[in-house]
Amino acid sequence: MPLKELCRKGGFSDATFYKWRAKYGGMDVPDARRLRELEGENAKLKKLLALTARSGLKPSAALGQPTDSPSVRANREPTMSVTPMSRLPF
Repeated sequence: MPLKELCRKGGFSDATFYKWRAKYGGMDVPDARRLRELEGENAKLKKLLALTARSGLKPSAALGQPTDSPSVRANREPTMSVTPMSRLPF
C-alpha cells in the first residue's frame, strides 16, 4: 500500500509523516515520551518567564528564590544550624 494512502487512512498528510519521521525516527518509545515531557516542561517555563517579564519581576523572584546580589548573600548570616562533631551519636 502506498505511503500517501496510509497517511490518508490515518487522517494526516504525507508531509506530516515525514516531519514526524525526521523528529522521532531514531527514538525508542521511552525516548519519545521523555522528549514530550521535556517539551511540556519547556513550554511551562517559557510561560512563566513571559509572565515575570510582563510583571517586571525577576525570574528568580517568581520562583521564590532570593533576589539579593552575590555580595549581599555572602555577608548574610547562615540560616542552617551546624551540629558540632562532639554531639554526633558515633
